[in-house]
Amino acid sequence: DVFRLSPQWRQLEAGLGAREELVKVEEADFYPKIFLVGGFRYGYAPTRDRQLSPFADDQFNFLQLPGAALGMFWSLDFWETERKVDGARAEFLKLQQTRANAQTGIRLAVKKAYLDATQAREAVEIADKGRKAARSLLVGNMSGFELGVGEAKDVFEALVIYTTAT
Repeated sequence: DVFRLSPQWRQLEAGLGAREELVKVEEADFYPKIFLVGGFRYGYAPTRDRQLSPFADDQFNFLQLPGAALGMFWSLDFWETERKVDGARAEFLKLQQTRANAQTGIRLAVKKAYLDATQAREAVEIADKGRKAARSLLVGNMSGFELGVGEAKDVFEALVIYTTAT
């Protein structure tokens, strides 16, 4: 299969899949994004004195208790999101059309190569038949000349035809 073996075709298929996913990513901006954030920090340095004063900043011995937050992000600019989705969809459709054009072009190139090879093979066969016919004509005219019933002009014409055919 020409399409399966072509690296350009595989690259085009991969690009088409990537563009399709990009459309889905852009469409996801219509919906809110919900996230959970958490943290916990602990530090201990045995060679440093522990600061018990709340006013002293200790960067080596500390404990920050765990905390979590639930958040949501939602871009409410739906016109901008629609513009991005339309742009991504247009690029996807353009790549689909490129794929269709390439598919047609590859099929035509394969068909043309096949027809050219067939035509060349037929031309070789016809030339071979012509060469054999020219040789037969030369042999016949030469035999007639040697027997005295043919003319030298016919031999030379047959020789020209034979050399042209080969």
